[in-house]
Amino acid sequence: MCKRIVGCFLVVGIATALLVGLLNQAPDPFKVNKTGYWGPARIKHVRAAPEDDPVIRKFSVHIPDEALADLKWRLAATKLAHPLQDSKFAYGFNALALKTVVDYWKDKFDWRAQEKRLNQFEHYRTVIEGIQVHFMYARAMPANAQTKVFTLVMTHGWPGSIVEFLKIVPMLTQTKDGVAFEVICPSIPGYGFSEAPHKQGFNPLETARVFVKLMDRLGRDKFYLQGGDWGSMVSKFIATYYPERVLGVHFNMIDVELGPLALLKLAVGSYFPSLLLGDKAPVKAFPFPFWPKFLYVLQESGYMHLQATKPDTVGLALLNSPAGLAAYILEKFSTWTRAENRDLEDGGLTTKFSLDELLTNVMVYWATDSITSSMRYYKENIGSVVMAKNRRTPVTVPSGFAVFPEELIAFPEALIGSMYTDVVTFTHHSKGGHFPAMEEPALLEKDLRSFVLAVEARNATQRSVPRPFPFLDLGPLAPKVMLTFGPETTPGAGSFARTRFEPQTVQKEPGKASQAAREAKVPTEVPTPTKDAHSQPVKKPSPPKAAPQQQSASTAQPPKKAVDQQPTTTAQPPVAKKTVQQQSATSAQPPAPKKAAQQRTATPAQPPAPKKTAQSKDSTPVRP
Repeated sequence: MCKRIVGCFLVVGIATALLVGLLNQAPDPFKVNKTGYWGPARIKHVRAAPEDDPVIRKFSVHIPDEALADLKWRLAATKLAHPLQDSKFAYGFNALALKTVVDYWKDKFDWRAQEKRLNQFEHYRTVIEGIQVHFMYARAMPANAQTKVFTLVMTHGWPGSIVEFLKIVPMLTQTKDGVAFEVICPSIPGYGFSEAPHKQGFNPLETARVFVKLMDRLGRDKFYLQGGDWGSMVSKFIATYYPERVLGVHFNMIDVELGPLALLKLAVGSYFPSLLLGDKAPVKAFPFPFWPKFLYVLQESGYMHLQATKPDTVGLALLNSPAGLAAYILEKFSTWTRAENRDLEDGGLTTKFSLDELLTNVMVYWATDSITSSMRYYKENIGSVVMAKNRRTPVTVPSGFAVFPEELIAFPEALIGSMYTDVVTFTHHSKGGHFPAMEEPALLEKDLRSFVLAVEARNATQRSVPRPFPFLDLGPLAPKVMLTFGPETTPGAGSFARTRFEPQTVQKEPGKASQAAREAKVPTEVPTPTKDAHSQPVKKPSPPKAAPQQQSASTAQPPKKAVDQQPTTTAQPPVAKKTVQQQSATSAQPPAPKKAAQQRTATPAQPPAPKKTAQSKDSTPVRP
């Protein structure tokens, strides 16, 4: 009898050990496509995709007056349903509260002031995998030459946008504890000022690859990542599949795919939290006890099921109603900031935010018609077998977590160890919800800086020779002439050498080629004419007595720099342009009409166009 009992225990023990090992085994990393194409062209294979234009173009956020007038007209025509008595925000956005928002939006909201707020930072777009990708750029403000400057990529989620980061970015660019950040905030394709994908299948994994290509184009080899909501998943995938590029990744929302063993731990920890938390007090966002948290998440996830199944249906309705769009988006800023806001008449909207901040975020969706494409992101992710497997792949780079109590849901550190193998910081905060960059920017900034300092301090002890800190830029910040940057070889000639994107140029010095000309590898001298001055076509006839002077003045001119030759604005046909001195001499003493026949014989039928400088590429000129 005893032998049977011992044998049973032995068999059960071996089976349990094998089962635990099997359940706790991480999946092999899924193969990531090296490229894709999401543009409008219909192609059979990605190899047939049109080549991307690598130029990075600057633009300013601006909505035409006609669009603003149309918005006011639509707001004035808003129809509202009568809310149930004492329902507050329990049934969603209360109609009486929406009337207050709509009236403010229509009569008091100053969009032009918010445009200036957005344009305090630099905005750029560039084509990657067939679509325009937008990013907001804030340059670091190093205090001195000893300041360590790092690149930080911050990614938003839904229903947020780059507006989430307007408060925290100026804090991060300043020098504290010897560290400053240059901040790059890309818009997920389909959100805001990034073009929406034209094909199915664009999920966070594809977004991660596109953002890495963006950093390649900007010449940033290594960088830190920060994200919440969808931004946490995008950042996680970049850290998972491109770990050699990532210095560290920081999250304010924990993206984790709990395996069977983690779910078992969660079930036990729901009744015995101390087994998972130790001496730490549980955070409100933790699923302890499990059942009330499950019901809360179920109640707050109705939007997710709709957007993961039929995003275009609701998208079409919101696309034509600014009031409906505001209600749909701002309801999330109410309940996701604090669950108890459902019991308030106004939803507690202005407790952590101003109406100007909230409506600016709504305006980004309204002005760009991006609400439908942003909701499609859920359908491309939820229910995808490929995405589920990728979410279980461990993150091996240094990771930091800021846990805010009013987040929809969070998990203790003991449950994420198999997913994040190098947790450097895991901080419980006493306040804050789903949008900490807007709600508590100082807390998020402090947490992020603490994480970076911890990573760099650890790295300093692990290497004998300190590596140079990347992306140090101590040049003057203004006034500067902005440039566009392209490849160093012609399109189609293969891969081009990566050049670091700098949204500034060195001030021009007399007699020297500009930095733009050197970087673009454009010849800095005008080709010396092989014929006399009459080989240059002249359109305007002039008195004959000026011809000898014009000829001598033209032939006596030495070759000039390409930058001096190229005018800032021109609409001339493709003929070889003259230097400034040649043009002035020609205008002062034009050639005689009797030379016209000789000119026609000497002038080729189609003279070659001059080579362009970096400022004369087929791109939108970038203003200082």
